[in-house]
Amino acid sequence: MKLAPILPSQALDLAFRRQKTARATLDAFEAARLQLLHELDATKDEADMVQPLSRFFGRVGLGGYYLNSHGKRDLVLRTGPAPADPFGVLFELKHRKNPGEMVRPDDFNRKALHELLLYYFQERTAEQQLPELRQLVLTTGYEWFIIDAHEFHRVFWKYTALRQHFQKYKQGQTTSPDTADFYKAARELLDQREGEPLRFTHFSLDPHDEQGRRRPLGERERLWLSKVFSPPHLLKEPFAQDANTLNRAFYEELLYLMGLEEVKDKGRKLIQRCAPERRQRGSLLENTLVQLRAEDMLRNLPPEQLASYGPSPAEQATGVALELGLTWISRLLFLKLLEGQLRRYHQPGPDEAFRFLDPRQLQEYDQLNLLFYRVLNRPAAERERPEADQYGQVPYLNSSLFEPSALERLTLRISGLDDKVELPLLGAETKRRGSRSVLRQEAGGPAPSALTYLLRFLDAYDFASEGSEQVEEADAAERPLISAAVLGLIFEKINGYRDGSFYTPGFITMYMCRHTLRRAVVGHFNGRYGWQADDVPALRELLAEAGRARRPEFSAAFNELRVLDPAVGSGHFLVSALNELLVLKSELRLLLDAEGELLPYTLTVARDELVILDRDYENLFEYRATFEAATGQRRVSQPHTRLQSALFREKRLLIEHCLYGVDLNPNSVRICRLRLWIELLKHAYYTPESQYQELETLPNLELNVRAGNSLISRYPLQSDLTEVFRKKDFSLAAYRRAVSGFFSARGREQKLVLEDFLQRLKDQFRTDIQRHDPLLKRIARARDEMTRAELDQKPDLFGKARLSEEEGRVKQTSARQSLEKLEHERQQREQGTLYREAFEWRFEFPEVLRPDGSFRGFDAVLGNPPYGSAKQEITSRYVSSKGNSDLYSAFIEQAINLTTPNGIASFIVPVSWLSGDKYSSLREQVSKTSELTLGIILPYGVFTEAFVDTGIFSFKKNVGKPDPKSYQTDVFQFGPKTTIAGDLLDNITFSQIDSEQWTTKKGMSIVFDNSIELLKEKMSAKSVLLGSISVSARGILANPEDIFQEEQDLAERLFVGSARRYSLQEEYSWVLYGDNLKEKPSTKSVFQGTRLLVRRLISRQFRVQATITESDFVSKKDIYTLKVTNADYNPYYILGIVNSEVVSRTITGSSTIATKNDFSQLGLNDLRGIPIPAATAEQQAPIAALVEQVLAAKALHPAADTAEAEQQLDALVAALYGLSDDEISLLGG
Repeated sequence: MKLAPILPSQALDLAFRRQKTARATLDAFEAARLQLLHELDATKDEADMVQPLSRFFGRVGLGGYYLNSHGKRDLVLRTGPAPADPFGVLFELKHRKNPGEMVRPDDFNRKALHELLLYYFQERTAEQQLPELRQLVLTTGYEWFIIDAHEFHRVFWKYTALRQHFQKYKQGQTTSPDTADFYKAARELLDQREGEPLRFTHFSLDPHDEQGRRRPLGERERLWLSKVFSPPHLLKEPFAQDANTLNRAFYEELLYLMGLEEVKDKGRKLIQRCAPERRQRGSLLENTLVQLRAEDMLRNLPPEQLASYGPSPAEQATGVALELGLTWISRLLFLKLLEGQLRRYHQPGPDEAFRFLDPRQLQEYDQLNLLFYRVLNRPAAERERPEADQYGQVPYLNSSLFEPSALERLTLRISGLDDKVELPLLGAETKRRGSRSVLRQEAGGPAPSALTYLLRFLDAYDFASEGSEQVEEADAAERPLISAAVLGLIFEKINGYRDGSFYTPGFITMYMCRHTLRRAVVGHFNGRYGWQADDVPALRELLAEAGRARRPEFSAAFNELRVLDPAVGSGHFLVSALNELLVLKSELRLLLDAEGELLPYTLTVARDELVILDRDYENLFEYRATFEAATGQRRVSQPHTRLQSALFREKRLLIEHCLYGVDLNPNSVRICRLRLWIELLKHAYYTPESQYQELETLPNLELNVRAGNSLISRYPLQSDLTEVFRKKDFSLAAYRRAVSGFFSARGREQKLVLEDFLQRLKDQFRTDIQRHDPLLKRIARARDEMTRAELDQKPDLFGKARLSEEEGRVKQTSARQSLEKLEHERQQREQGTLYREAFEWRFEFPEVLRPDGSFRGFDAVLGNPPYGSAKQEITSRYVSSKGNSDLYSAFIEQAINLTTPNGIASFIVPVSWLSGDKYSSLREQVSKTSELTLGIILPYGVFTEAFVDTGIFSFKKNVGKPDPKSYQTDVFQFGPKTTIAGDLLDNITFSQIDSEQWTTKKGMSIVFDNSIELLKEKMSAKSVLLGSISVSARGILANPEDIFQEEQDLAERLFVGSARRYSLQEEYSWVLYGDNLKEKPSTKSVFQGTRLLVRRLISRQFRVQATITESDFVSKKDIYTLKVTNADYNPYYILGIVNSEVVSRTITGSSTIATKNDFSQLGLNDLRGIPIPAATAEQQAPIAALVEQVLAAKALHPAADTAEAEQQLDALVAALYGLSDDEISLLGG
C-alpha cells in the first residue's frame, strides 16, 4: 500500500486557511495543547487517554459536539451535541507505550489501522453507510494521523477483496471468528494493494528538536493546527467566510437600512417593502419615495418604462425607488470592498490614508454624490483641487458604475435624499422582533442619522479579509468577515426581490463549471488543432509537446472559448466560470506574464474563491505595496507586480471575450456586472508607468452582460448577414473593433461615439434581415392574393371576369383575413410587449459569429434557469414545451440551440423531466439534438427554501443528424437525505446507462438505477397488484359556490382536513354532490365504508402518506380513496404495506413522478401498481396488529412517537417481499 503524507497546511481548505485567526484563539489553542501533553504524560493506557482528549477538544472549540467512547470504538466525535447524532469523526487510540501497534508515516499496515478498518466496516452497515462521517483519526495524543472519510472510502471500502473478506468475517465464514483472523487477512490484502496512494495528514503536537528536546510550536504551526482542530476542518462545518453560508445578521440589517423585509409567500421567500407598521422614514427606500413624490419625478419616465415597474402608481413608485436604492447600495458595497482592499494592500502601514467611507467625514448625501461623480469617475489629474486634496488616495476606476444611470438622470440622485432624517438602530424599535443591530447605542441617546448609521454599519464588518493568512489582534478580530463571495450571496438574495430568490450554492456552481468547462476546453482545442485528447491531462501533454514557443498562441486560442449563462441572475455562474478558466489555464501552463513567460504559481478554487499559492503549495500570495505618507510615494516589488498584473490581464481578457450573460431582469444584469468588476478589483494593481500611483482601470462591461429575454428573438439564428458584413463600414472586423474599443473606452464621450456606431450597425442588421424575412415575404404574397382576387372580379377585354362577384368576395375576404393575421404577427414582433424584451442572439455578441458572419454559437452554456410557468407565446416556440409550460424545458432546448456543434449545455433543473409523462416532448427533443452526457440527482433540500427535487444534467450537441449508435451517460443518484458537504460531489462514483435504455422506449422515460426496477420485479414475483384487489379513485373537484360551512339539504360531508401517515386531521365542510361537480368518481360508494385515504403529495421524507377510515365522507382531489374488494386481504395489512419504507422507496425510485407546486406527487397508477405480497391470514396478522397499534397511538396524540413500531412494520414487510439486507440498504435514504 502506497502512502502520501501531507502537512496540516496542505490539508486545510484553502478558503478556511485564508480566514484570519484571532490572537485569543491562538493563545487558547496553545494553552490547551500544553495541558493535553501534561495530562497525557500521566496516562497508563488507551482508556486513560479518553478524558484528556475530551477536555482538549472542549478547550479548542469542539465542546458543542458529543464526544465519547462508543462500544469498542475508542472515541467518537458526533456531528451535534446529542449521543444519537451521527458519527462525524472515528478515532483509534494507541498509547505511546505500544509503538509496535501504532501506524507510522512510512508504514500504515499495523494493528491500529486494522482495528480502525474493522470498526469502520462494521459501522458502514450498522449506521447506514456513515453518511455524515468526515474524518478518521489514528493517534497517540502526541502524534496524529488524520484521513479524510472520502479517502478512506476510496482506498479501503472500494477495495473489493478487503470488503469481501469483511463480509465473510461478518457472516462467520472465515476460519475463525476472532478479530485476529480479520487483522491478519487485512494485513496480507493491504500488502498486495496497488493503485493510488493513501493520502493522510501527519503532525505532532509534541515536536522535538534534533537533540530530542521538546520545542515550542512556531506561530504558523499553531495557526495551522488550531484550524485543524476546529469544526470547519474536522467536521467540515461552514465557517464565517464560507461562500455557501449567508451572514444572516449582515443581510437582515442591510435589508432594514434599505427599508425592506423578507417574507414567505407560498413556499418562496420574497423581499418587499416593509409593512406599514414597520416602515422607517430614514430607510433608503422610504427616503427615496418621499423625494420622488414631492417633485412628481415619475412623470419624467416614458409610459412603457413606467409600466415595467408594475401596473399601479404605488408599485411603480416602489419599483423605481428600489432600483435607485439598489444602485446606490451596490456602489457603496463595491467601494467598501475597494477601501478594504487598499488598506490590505498597504499592511502593515498607514491605514487612515485609505479610509474614504468614514462616517466622520461623510455627513451628508451630497458628499457621497461628490465621491461618486467628481472623484471616482474622474482621473486624478482631472479632479478639482478640494476633491484631489481630500481623496488623494482614492483611485480612478473608469467604470460605468460611477456614471449616473439612465434612471438617475430622469429622476433622483443620492444627493437629493434628506440628510437630517434619523433611523433607529435595528432592534431599538419594538415592531421588528428577533433581530438586533451589530452597533450599540447608548441608553437614552438619540438615534443616528440614516447615513451615519449606514456607514457605521459597514464599518462594523471586515471587508479586507481575502488573501490573508495572519493573526488578528483583539479589536480587528471582533469584526465579522464579509468577503466578495459572501457579498455575492447577499446580492443574489436581494436581487430576487420580485419572484423569490433561490441562491445556487457555491459547491454546485463550482462543480458544474469544473465539469462543463474542462470538457469544453478539451473539445475546443481538439476541434481547432485536430487533436484527440480525452481529458485535461492528455491536453496538457499535447500542449507541452508542441513546445514553449507556442504557449502564447495556445493561450490566445484558449481565450477564444465562449461561455454563456442565459439566465445569469446575479452572475454567480459567471464568477465561478471565471475562476475555473483561470485554474485551467494554470494547469495547462498557459497562464503567462506580459512577456509570455510562465508564472511560477499554482491556482486553485476553494469554496468558490480563487486562491494563488507558490509552487510548493506552502505560501499564499498576497499583493503588497509600501506607502510613505509623508512623500506620497509608493513602491511595489517586481514579482508582485508581475503576478498581479498578469492575473488582472487574464481576468480582463476572459471577462471581455469569453464570458457572456443575459437576463430578463435589468437589476440582475447590473449586479452581475458589479460582481465581475469585484472579481477584477481583487487583482487590481498599481501600474509601473504611473510610478505606482494609479490602479489599472476597469473595463466597461455593458456589452457582455445584457438585459433581455433569452427565449424570444425576432430574427432566427440562421438569418443571413452576409450583405451587411460586405460593407466596408460595417464589416465583422469593424464590429469587433468597436466592441473591443468599448471595453476600454475612457470617459462618457468615447463611449457615446462607440455606442452610436454599434446602434447604427444593429439597425443595418435589422434592415438587411427584414429584406429576407420570411414573414414579410408571406405578407407580400397575402397582399398579392388580395389584389388578384379584386382584379379577378373585373371583366377583361372580352367582358368576362375570371371570378363571379360572390366568388371574388369570398376569396378577397379570405386573403384579407390572412393578411390581417400576418400583419398582427408582424406588429406584435416589432411593437408587442413580449418582443419589447427580445434578445437578438443573431448579432448582439460578435464574438460568437464566424468570419463569414454566420452564427457559430457558444462552446458551453450553463446555469440555473427559472423553473416557473412560461407564457403560451413562449412555449409555442419550443418543441420541448409541448405538454408542459415549464420555462426550464424551453431553456434546455434553447441552450442546445445556442451551442456550437459538440458544445456542452449544463443546467441544474428539476428532475421531473426524466420520467414525468408531460415531459416526453423534451426527452424526445434532447434525443434528437444532443447526447445526455451527465446526470446527477441531488439530495432533497439543496435549495433550502425551495421544495423541489433537482439534478445536474449535461448535454452534448449533436453534429448534423443524431448518431444512430448508442452512447453511455454518467449517472449518480444521491439519497434524498444525504448532506452534501465539502468535496462530496468530486468524490462520487458514476454508473453508466446506455442511451438505448431510454431512447428506444415509448415515452423515453429515463431511469438512472435499474436496480430499483429489478427489485420491484422481485417484489412482484409472489405478489398481486393493489389495483387487482381494490377499487380506487381520486376525490372530487367542486365549484366554490357548491361548498358550505354548515350542513345543507342534499349536501354530503366534505373532508377538508389533512390525511397523514396513520392519522387524520379532521375538518369538514359540506358539498352539493351531483352533476354540478367539475370532477367526481363514477360511483359514490368509494366514499363509504372501510377504506384507505392516500395523499397525492409525498412527504418531504419521500414517504407515502396513507391512513384508514370507516366514516362516510367525500374527499377532495388531493386524496385518493381505495377500498379493498378481495376478502382475502385485511385492509389494515394493506395499509401497513402501502406505508412501508420499502414501498415508498420503490415508488419514488421508479415512478413517473410529476410535481405540483414543487412537491413530489404520487400518481393513481403508481398506487394501483403497488405489488402486495400474497400473504396468508397468519402472515398478515402481525402487520395488521402493528398498524392498529400505531393508529391507536396517533388517535390519542397525532405527534406520538411510533418509530419503533413502524421500524418493526418495515422489517416484516421487507421479509414478506423476501428482500436481503443489501437490497433493503439499497432502498435506504
